Amino acid sequence: MNPPLRGKEHIEAVIAGLADGTIDVIASDHAPHAKEKKMRELDQAPFGVVGLETSLGLVITRLIGAGPPRLATVIRKMSLNPARILGIPKGTCKSAPRPT
Repeated sequence: MNPPLRGKEHIEAVIAGLADGTIDVIASDHAPHAKEKKMRELDQAPFGVVGLETSLGLVITRLIGAGPPRLATVIRKMSLNPARILGIPKGTCKSAPRPT
């Protein structure tokens, strides 16, 4: 990741900002790189981690498991809030109607 999270106090500040509403959005910088670029020597390869596929799992285990925020808050911060900020009429999760 770039920039990486720093010490414990920075991580705790992010968690507090998510819980108190200071931070509106949780997003990943999903920027895949071509395999040939990732296979370079470590100091020549583009940095990054898989974000899109792991972000929700990490948020649930590392943030919700540590206390606030709640799952509903996380879902809003990862879907509805980014869509609202970007003016995209998406971002809601709705269940399908049950068959009768």
